[in-house]
Order: sequence, then structure tokens, then C-alpha cells
Amino acid sequence: MLGFFTPDKLVDVAKAVITIHRDFGDRAERKHARLKYVIAERGVDWARGEVEKRAGFKLAAPRSYRFTTTGDLYGWHRQSDGRWFLTLFIETGRVKDADNHRLKTALPPDRREVRNIEFHLSPNQNVILADVSDADQGRSTRCWPSMA
Repeated sequence: MLGFFTPDKLVDVAKAVITIHRDFGDRAERKHARLKYVIAERGVDWARGEVEKRAGFKLAAPRSYRFTTTGDLYGWHRQSDGRWFLTLFIETGRVKDADNHRLKTALPPDRREVRNIEFHLSPNQNVILADVSDADQGRSTRCWPSMA
């Protein structure tokens, strides 16, 4: 663990970590192209100092934490800004139609009544439809009634 920071510093820290990996990561060998190798080779103290330099502030001492899950939240959920997001399970990470499972044709743009939403892929290869307004969330439950 490198240290603790408050949520308002998340973007600064994320940019610092990404640019460290960009600048020092191994692009020549795909099996070695992970941030964990940069930290293993240069050390945690170096990584902490580099994050602090790039983010523009000192990290606080690490705090204990515990992951309780690494899974996605399926179905409809409220975002922190009050809008909605919907996570759809994507079997084997492939958006396709199968016998009685019509995921590809259920997703916009084929479902034109759902507008102004963002599409994201989760680390678990599922699709997240984000920034859905209350009105569009109500309309979209007709598109995916099993998710209502």
C-alpha cells in the first residue's frame, strides 16, 4: 500500500498512477507490461514518491481496509449524483444474441427510447449503462423487464 487519500484526490492519484505506468512500464514484452512489475523493480518508496510528485500532494499513512467483493452490482442502482446505472451480465465478455438470450439487440441503438447514456465496461467484462435519468430509467425498464 502506498498511502491514503480522500475521494476528492482520486482523479489526481489516478492520473499519477497511469502516467507512471505509461512512462516506466515495459512495452516491449506483453507479459511484463503491468504496473506491479514497475513497483517490484523500483520499490514502494519510489512509487509513493512518484505518485506524490505527480499528484501534487503527500499521501497520508495507509489505513486498513478489506475488500468484501470484487463482483459487479447487477441490475439498477443509484449513482452518487442521483442518476441511475444498470449493470448487465455479459457471459464470457461477448455481447451477442443466443437462442433465448437477446443481449445484442436489446442494447441501444436498437432500443431508441433510451437516450443520453454512457456505456462502460466493468473490469469483469460486463456492460454498465450509466448516467440514466429518472425518466429514461422508467422507459428503459420496458427494454429490460427482467432488470426492473
